Amino acid sequence: MSQETVAERKEQKVAKAQSDDTEETISEEPKHPIQKLMDNVWLLFALGLVIPILSYTVWGWIELMMVPPAQLP
Repeated sequence: MSQETVAERKEQKVAKAQSDDTEETISEEPKHPIQKLMDNVWLLFALGLVIPILSYTVWGWIELMMVPPAQLP
């Protein structure tokens, strides 16, 4: 094997690797909106805090409105 052949093979491998990278980025399918949501850790964390806080607060307000007025002696 001559040095030119080895150099050509290296160049071909590099070119093939680069073309494989571009094919992968081109062939990537767009993510579904739910998948984007599930990939965002901080958004999930915020929703995990906000949803229970709001739901229990609203539930508490409803319970307070349902309490009958106290009878004064």
